[in-house]
Amino acid sequence: DRKIAAIGIRVAMADGEAAPEGTRIALHTAGRMAGSQGIAANRPWKNPSAPFEVSAPAGKQTVDVNLPGSLPRTTEVTVAAGGSTEVEVEAEGADLVGEFPRAAERGKVLLVPDLPAKLPGRDAVIAALRDGIHHELGGYLPLPDGGRGLPFALTRVAADGRFVFRHIPDGRYRIYGTAPGLQLSQPVVVVVEDGEPRLARGSGRPALQARASRA
Repeated sequence: DRKIAAIGIRVAMADGEAAPEGTRIALHTAGRMAGSQGIAANRPWKNPSAPFEVSAPAGKQTVDVNLPGSLPRTTEVTVAAGGSTEVEVEAEGADLVGEFPRAAERGKVLLVPDLPAKLPGRDAVIAALRDGIHHELGGYLPLPDGGRGLPFALTRVAADGRFVFRHIPDGRYRIYGTAPGLQLSQPVVVVVEDGEPRLARGSGRPALQARASRA
């Protein structure tokens, strides 16, 4: 039998703030990512100001931290038998504010890294927007072989037509939006550099706009 050990998970946020309400944790045996094999599959974090504690078999484990409106953070850890293993996951980054007035109070918006060789197809984006908005949590777009593709973040459009993605690391991203009765928007491309967001040249669409600014 594999020995069971304890894991304490902390999320390092900007300015030492606690992880936001609605944060969830998933723990998997490293290399086995299917949800049915998760040790702590998508469990809510009841007290984000304290460590998230869970028991797991000793050995290599993969920790997923899902924050509302943000990209998932994933790290691997070797769990020592007969003891307690502490894990710290960084979740700092910029907040991106956007506007999708045609979809006020009913729209959904997805953010995904802009990596041309790995960009998801239209059907994958639509499926993620349709099925993955539970608790405004993102995840990983599935690959045809069942593996993990690009990470994505999800959020909803508020009554004033605004949406916010939070704690987005430096990088280049595409933002898509949709709503009942509206087709999937053309992507807006946003670059985050040194914690500061800006629109990429030629980006910005009439139906969906990202005001490259902090929340």
